[in-house]
Amino acid sequence: MNENRSILLLNIFPRNAWKEIVYSLLQYVPHDDIAIHLTLPWYKYPLIPFIKAYIKKLTKIDYLYISLNQKKFGETKGFEKFRKNIAWEKYSSATYTHSKGSSRRRKNTKAIRDWTEFMRYYNIERDDLAQKAFSDGYLLYGTNILTQDAPLRKCNDREFYAKYIFAGNFVTINISELRDKFLNTPIAHCYYGIEYFWGNLCDISKAYSPLNLDFNQYETELKPFHYKWKLKE
Repeated sequence: MNENRSILLLNIFPRNAWKEIVYSLLQYVPHDDIAIHLTLPWYKYPLIPFIKAYIKKLTKIDYLYISLNQKKFGETKGFEKFRKNIAWEKYSSATYTHSKGSSRRRKNTKAIRDWTEFMRYYNIERDDLAQKAFSDGYLLYGTNILTQDAPLRKCNDREFYAKYIFAGNFVTINISELRDKFLNTPIAHCYYGIEYFWGNLCDISKAYSPLNLDFNQYETELKPFHYKWKLKE
């Protein structure tokens, strides 16, 4: 039985500038527990002890999982390990994040780093806003909700739809209310599978965003003053 405990789920692909990205994400974590998933190519497995040691210098690790990286599956392998192995009855909420920008050097741009910081601020540092949204009856929380009209590309001869996504895929979920759906809703085992997963858990009327910014996340550089002042307390 949970006691209003929260957990941070972080999927890490330790390839490009990952130390800086992970350091930024873990600089302030108000969540009670932290679960880490590492996805690596087989030839980088000897680096696992060094990667673990680096993360442990930054924070505690309550759960740690490792998978062989396969691009076509995106973050789904790690997400399934989170779903299957964590003692979910202990938690009332969970925040899913990932080392955005670490998969390719071309993705580690100033604009994407700023976008990641924007999501980190609202989904990790300001977890209190998620908890308030849940106390008001919402079930999902994240920035930049986008509605989707097209299906996800076919995956194993099936089409997966989502009525909406959270751009950037940092999402906090009300586990107390959505535990069964969170654990049992099918995931498209494709590159965008996790991003499309959330929009199948509840109606968009139950998904809360503290702030939707009208900007091109891949190209626009942001400073904290661009969004923090707009926050509705």
